[in-house]
Amino acid sequence: MKMKRLFLMTLTAVLILACNNDDTPSVIEEITEETEEETVEEEQEPQLSPEEILSAERAEIITEITADNEKVWRIASAILTNSNGSFNITGAFNIVDDEFIFKNTVHATGKSEFEGSLVWNPGFAFDIGALSEVDALTELYASPAESTFDFVENSSTQIEAFNNNFVLDLSTQNPMATWDFGDNRSMELTLVPKLATDYQQVPSSMLEFTEAFTFASNFIDSGAPGMVGSLTSNSFYLANREYDPTLDANIEKIRKFDISSESLSKRINPLLDFVSKQVNIIDDKIYVAGGQRINIYDLELQNDPVSTQDYGAALGIPFLGLSRFGTAVLGNKIYIVGGDLDNNLTDKILVFDTETQTLGEFATMPEPRSGARAEIVNDKLYIFGGQTAFFTPPAKDTIYIFDLNTSELTVEQLPTAIDFTFTGKTQNLIYVAGRIETVSPENMLLDREPYLGVYDTNTGVFTELETNLSSPNLETIHSMAVFNDKIYVVFGQGQAQEEGQFQTWSILSADI
Repeated sequence: MKMKRLFLMTLTAVLILACNNDDTPSVIEEITEETEEETVEEEQEPQLSPEEILSAERAEIITEITADNEKVWRIASAILTNSNGSFNITGAFNIVDDEFIFKNTVHATGKSEFEGSLVWNPGFAFDIGALSEVDALTELYASPAESTFDFVENSSTQIEAFNNNFVLDLSTQNPMATWDFGDNRSMELTLVPKLATDYQQVPSSMLEFTEAFTFASNFIDSGAPGMVGSLTSNSFYLANREYDPTLDANIEKIRKFDISSESLSKRINPLLDFVSKQVNIIDDKIYVAGGQRINIYDLELQNDPVSTQDYGAALGIPFLGLSRFGTAVLGNKIYIVGGDLDNNLTDKILVFDTETQTLGEFATMPEPRSGARAEIVNDKLYIFGGQTAFFTPPAKDTIYIFDLNTSELTVEQLPTAIDFTFTGKTQNLIYVAGRIETVSPENMLLDREPYLGVYDTNTGVFTELETNLSSPNLETIHSMAVFNDKIYVVFGQGQAQEEGQFQTWSILSADI
């Protein structure tokens, strides 16, 4: 203990001597000066204003939702609320196909330097006045909508668009959107980034077709039937012209193949029309476009069809007969591609408005098309293959792509020319079936092969698909429908039959 006190006394004396020595710098003064310098430096650090802090926070949010360019988001959950209640419609087919594309573009009318563009690709629309979850399902393929977006005033986490009715809150891990449609109708959405794996994928293995249904008909091979699938009724529909021995007349027959019950029902329309049929579904109605007019059926085929006026009368011309034409639907409009038997309008794309029951001209193709079918994805019309005239080779290898907003045309190439095409879509993919025919110099059929490929509208890449379909006796594909992750095709051989005799045809299906 004495030694410890002695050490402390000695250390104190040394410090006092050091402090009293004029030639020795003061340790205490140095420490004090350093502390004062640090204090001065801290006081000189710049302070951000509230406006600068808000701007920096908003810049981070813009980077998050646009990736500094554009970024696609999808719906992870959806709650629909209206006067009938609240309905969880997460996972419905007309919800999973929605896309929200945020773009980092500055517009002159913006409230801030962070205003951008929001594109909503709805795919199939939903019924905001639905009575139930099932009632919210609709097969109305809707047009994209675009809006500017900007931050809610004084906020760095809330963005508004579509006349301030769409508000996106980014304060949570996954952005939450509230969409007010008015009249006590709204949706609560959770958005997550849409990844490459969230898109429909091109099949990587051979498609194995098996028989799902059979049916009898006396007019398929040269009858140009039309086919479409329905997600709401879990059925597909096939329409064709057929000779009815009982009526001794050529009728329009539409068949419903119910996947759930594995049953077949049908309805006939005795109104005389040309051969070709194309089938589309708009909301809860089936539109069968024939060679002279459009007939409208209910999904259950319970009622007689309603027929529109003839095409010629609608256009103000004496007559218009179509054959081997294509159709595609957007909203309440049916686009009709080529197929004029008189070749006056074979290079035209007509558009029929189902609400006003009017027919007009939309665009002109670079050359005529017969046997070329079409699909619409978002706001573009895709037309595949075909021929330049009715049953007149050679086949074409073109893909015509029309922008429905501007009528601008882009032309791409198929890897193989296809005489007659059949199409069906699932989100970003368009499946293209058809047949490749070999004919003699006298235009006699020598050989034909079934064909199947898929076009990815996101990448612009067409992929030919391998299948187990074979054609030893000129069997081929005669129509196609795509839905519920399956392809359905009418398949068989066109055999010579006595008048009124029916042949059995197969409906084959394959997973995609």
